[in-house]
Amino acid sequence: MKNFEIDTFIARDHVADIHHRFFNEDSEQDIEYLFSLLYCYDIMKPKKMKKFQKKMYAIEKIMKEAIHDFELKQLKQLKR
Repeated sequence: MKNFEIDTFIARDHVADIHHRFFNEDSEQDIEYLFSLLYCYDIMKPKKMKKFQKKMYAIEKIMKEAIHDFELKQLKQLKR
């Protein structure tokens, strides 16, 4: 998956909000329930399920990295 770049504080807040809604501690359990539900009711085959899980966790990582990179860039600008 590709990374994306955050350029404004509004975009950073939007990404952080989405990240919080989908990947906070409470949501983590909800995502696991979703994976279990999809698997138990044969909505997805095991191979597709693994790919889906990997993509979800990759999205979480990309969002964290984008927020982190934006914040580092802003801190560097403040130091100048």
